[in-house]
Amino acid sequence: VISSFASYIHKIAIGKAGLSLGASGALMGILASVCFQYPDAKLAIVFFPFFTFSAGIAIKTVIAIDTAGLFLGWKLFDHAAHLGGALFGIGYLFYGQDAIWAHREPLMQWWHTIREKSK
Repeated sequence: VISSFASYIHKIAIGKAGLSLGASGALMGILASVCFQYPDAKLAIVFFPFFTFSAGIAIKTVIAIDTAGLFLGWKLFDHAAHLGGALFGIGYLFYGQDAIWAHREPLMQWWHTIREKSK
């Protein structure tokens, strides 16, 4: 949802309508959170197993490529969705448990109060 919203906001900002398809932004969120949680993990590309690199370097490189694609107007991928997903994944890793779930109950009580008033 967050990556789709980031894509939508970017398209409004540049004034060009377009579709966002797929789940690549959500996958970027998972990838970013795992790579930031385990930055020293060794990764390899399937076709080049002899070439290894750390997860921290990998996610920083992917974020840099998506940032360049966003600002340079590359059209092959939805770079705004990728960046939105990655930033949400990193943010959730560091702040999600405390910021979202710990404060969920007052929000839900407020929502139920509003819902009951509308009946």
